[in-house]
Amino acid sequence: MSKEKFETILDYGASKLRIGTFDNDYKKNKFFLNEERINNLENYSDKINKIIKILERKINTHLNNINVMIDTSEFFCIDIGLKKNFDNRLVKSKDIKHLLNTINSLIKQNYSNYKIVHFIITKIIIDKKEFDYFPENDLNCDEFIIEAKFICLTNIFFDKLTNTFKKQFLTIKKIFCTSYIKSYYFKDFFENYDKKFFLDIGYDKSSLTIYKKNNFKFIKYLDLGGNHITKDISKVFKISIIEAEKIKKKLSNLGITFSNKIDENYNINDINLLKELSEKNIQINLLMKVIFARIDEIFDLIFKDFDYSYFFKNDKKSILIFIGEGSKILNKNSITLNEKFDYFDEINFFEENTTLVCDSGYKFIQMKNPNEISLVPKKSDKYGFFEKMFNLFK
Repeated sequence: MSKEKFETILDYGASKLRIGTFDNDYKKNKFFLNEERINNLENYSDKINKIIKILERKINTHLNNINVMIDTSEFFCIDIGLKKNFDNRLVKSKDIKHLLNTINSLIKQNYSNYKIVHFIITKIIIDKKEFDYFPENDLNCDEFIIEAKFICLTNIFFDKLTNTFKKQFLTIKKIFCTSYIKSYYFKDFFENYDKKFFLDIGYDKSSLTIYKKNNFKFIKYLDLGGNHITKDISKVFKISIIEAEKIKKKLSNLGITFSNKIDENYNINDINLLKELSEKNIQINLLMKVIFARIDEIFDLIFKDFDYSYFFKNDKKSILIFIGEGSKILNKNSITLNEKFDYFDEINFFEENTTLVCDSGYKFIQMKNPNEISLVPKKSDKYGFFEKMFNLFK
C-alpha cells in the first residue's frame, strides 16, 4: 500500500492522544487508537512514538506526514472587518480575492508573532443585506463588507509543536483547532436547532463555540478546565491528585445535581464510593459544593460580556451542548444554573470518543467549507478563472 493513500489525524489532547488513519481509496478501511499522556509538552515524544509505531504496524505503512488537532490556551483569536466601496460597479471574483488578501496581509503585518491556523469568514454584508456565503455570481453593489475571525498560535508554541513531531521524523501537514473542528462536525447532529452553543471543557482549558444557522459565529477560550476541579478536590480535602481524579470520575454517572444550596440532599447509591468518601473524611455536601463552585465559575467567565441580544433576538430554537473530557462529570448529572441560562431551549451532553474526534478532523479536510479561507499563493495567478476561484476555498 502506498502511503499517499492515507490521511492521518492526531488529536493532541492534554489528557490523551487520539489518532485515526483513513484510507482515501477504501473509505471503510480506517484505524483508531488512543494513548493516555502526562500534561508536559517536552515529555510527549515517547507517547507519540509509541502510538505512531502501533498504527504503522496496523496499516503496514510508514507515516511521514500527519495532521494535528490541538486545543491550548496559546490560541489567540482576532476579529477583523473590512469595508470596500464599489460605487455600484460590478464586483468580480478578483475583487473578492483582493479583499481576502488584504485582510490576511493586515493580520500578518500587525500580528507577526503569531501563525494563522484558521481564517474564517463570519459575516458578509452587501448593501446592508447579510449573506452567509459569498454570492456565486458577479454582482453590482455600492458597499461590500467582510467580517472575519482568525484563530492563531504563537510562533513560539507553533515551533515547539513542530519540533516535537520532527523528533519522530514526522512533518505536520496542517494544524487545526480541536474545539472548532469538533463543533463544526458535531453541529450536524443537532439539525433541529437554529443556534448551537458548544461548551468544550477540556483538561486545563474551556472554549465556547457558537453556530447560527449552521454558520460559525464565535469562539472564546478560557484557562480553566476539568483538571482545576480535580485540583480543588485535592486541595480542600487534602488528598492526592490521583485520588481526587478517581473520585471525580466515579461521580460522573450517579444522576446527582451540583448546587451551592446548603439544604441540598445528595443521594449516592454507590456503596463503595460512600465508603471511600467516609474513609477520607470527605463530606458529600461539601464535595458537591466544591465541584459546583468551579463549574459555575467556568460558566460565568466563558459567558462574561456575552451579547445575548444578538444571538437570542428571535424565537428560533437554541441548544447548549457540553463536550470534552472535562465535561463528562455532567454526563448523567445536572447543575443548578443561574437565570441567564434560561435563554436555552435545551441543554445537552454529547458523548465524544476517539472515532468521532478523528472523524471530525478527516471530514473537515475532505469537505468544502465555504467560510474557511485558504488564500492562493501569488504564483497561482497564471491559473484559469474557475481554478483560481476554487482555490480560494478549502
